[in-house]
Amino acid sequence: EVLALPAPGDEAKGEDGKSSSGSVVVGGEPAKFDKLGPVVINKDGTLSRISNWDKMTDRERETTYRVLVKRNNLRRARLLAQQQQQEQQKKTITENGCHDNFTLYRYP
Repeated sequence: EVLALPAPGDEAKGEDGKSSSGSVVVGGEPAKFDKLGPVVINKDGTLSRISNWDKMTDRERETTYRVLVKRNNLRRARLLAQQQQQEQQKKTITENGCHDNFTLYRYP
């Protein structure tokens, strides 16, 4: 059995034959979601979804989405900064041949 994604532009349908996607208007801009809702960036960088998104009212979705966008942006920035710091540390180790916190002593 071959499972395939719908073609671009095809609207996903739920079991009842109705659209399984929805939209939330935030700041005058519509944001479309499937029945799973938006992606959440967790503190450790993993991704998840809001488990009860399909049961939320439109007002709850708008509020949740607004908070989620801000939190995801903060977490993403923090994770990118950590990644850059780790890359800089690796570069320093490679250039110096040792870690900054470890000093090599040369005996005469």
